[in-house]
Amino acid sequence: MPRRYDKEGSKRRILSVCVKLFIEKGFRKTTNAEILELADVTSSTFYNIFKTKDGVLLELTEFMFENQFRPLQAAAHLRS
Repeated sequence: MPRRYDKEGSKRRILSVCVKLFIEKGFRKTTNAEILELADVTSSTFYNIFKTKDGVLLELTEFMFENQFRPLQAAAHLRS
């Protein structure tokens, strides 16, 4: 019986696996095959969500910057 597609769960697993692999091996040395295996997703699921490994890196970067500057944005609004 095929597994039901869970986009948000798959996305979280892919991001989590990529953080681990990118830190351990680096972005360039991490392969799509490793990501797919460790995240337990199919290639079609991966490409449907992120299109490329670069897409994962972009999402992680955006997440880091949003969270890094959120306290500063809140502080700036308090001063206004």
